[in-house]
Amino acid sequence: TPGQTSYAYQDLGAWLQDEFTLGHTFEALAGVRIDHHNVFGTHVTPRLSLSYQPAASWTVRASAGTGFKAPTIFVEDAEVLGYRNIRPLQNILAEEARSASLDLNYRALIGSQLAVKADLALFSTSIDHALTLREDSATRAAQALVITNVNGLTTSRGIELSLSFILDELHFLVSYTYQDATQTNNGRTLTLDLD
Repeated sequence: TPGQTSYAYQDLGAWLQDEFTLGHTFEALAGVRIDHHNVFGTHVTPRLSLSYQPAASWTVRASAGTGFKAPTIFVEDAEVLGYRNIRPLQNILAEEARSASLDLNYRALIGSQLAVKADLALFSTSIDHALTLREDSATRAAQALVITNVNGLTTSRGIELSLSFILDELHFLVSYTYQDATQTNNGRTLTLDLD
């Protein structure tokens, strides 16, 4: 119904970012975003990235940053149900995230035609106040559902490897990703299904 899915959010944001080199092998990127949200207040979300290139074919990059997301009813679990029986959002907090990654990249030309690319990434993200869908125990309506915040951390950690070989018009790509995601709520930690 319109009362459940309608909302009026306004966000005034400013972004400042600078890239600079440190000697011949280091590059850095630093940025900060400031958002003033009409419902969820002011959020400052910095970001920092440092890149090191020890040789022409190799690059190592370390990155870290934060972010926030204003909640809506448009979460995956509610979408599966067609947003039926979803109660309006009440007493809910914005999601706040912290993430970090380490990337190792290799690029080379073998002979005059074969290009080889290899990327290895380690990543980690933690989210405070993640949204979850549950039955509404405060109402007697059948199948009433409410979106709330979990009261623990939602974390995702993993590794991603990709190999690419390019020969003229022929592209061959192999990739593998391992991800471990958990969510703690009401003192219980569950492994999240990522399918």
